[in-house]
Amino acid sequence: MKSKRLGAGVGLVWMLGALFAWASGCGPTDEERIAALCDEMCDCRGGCSDSARTDCLNGGESLRDDSEDAGCRDTWEEYIVCLEGNMTCVEGQPNPGSCVTVLQDLVLCQSAAEGPCADLSESITVFYQDCGVDPPALPSDCTEASQAELECKVSCQNEPSCEVLTGEDAAGKAAYDDCLAACEGG
Repeated sequence: MKSKRLGAGVGLVWMLGALFAWASGCGPTDEERIAALCDEMCDCRGGCSDSARTDCLNGGESLRDDSEDAGCRDTWEEYIVCLEGNMTCVEGQPNPGSCVTVLQDLVLCQSAAEGPCADLSESITVFYQDCGVDPPALPSDCTEASQAELECKVSCQNEPSCEVLTGEDAAGKAAYDDCLAACEGG
């Protein structure tokens, strides 16, 4: 009789240990979860090249990192849990099913965190890059003042051509630089 009690006690201790490990977050890491989802997607497609699998892993980790940076970790977690339980394979293509709505929530969360300054900064950066010119320093935060500065700088772009940005049109470059300086309050 003594050995049965001891066995039951050891079993209970093991179960409590397993429960504690689960509750304290000793489950799979984010990287392991992302890798498992990528493997599932590759299996659905009948296999993936090493580069396609690497792209999947990098994309998953990037989505996680961007979500954390935007304060959307909980929504990212909800999305991963949804995929882990609901992703199916339909005619050789991974199908996220109902998880699409959770992904939309995640994208909205990330967009809300970026604020209006992200679009304005991108507009300025693309304008310069299209002309082969390094973009100017832009505000790194999104306060009312920095948003107003970015809006002003975007409005300065209404007339200039690449010749203005490169300095080939010296008079146009001077007028453009004056407009930018006025945006910065200087």
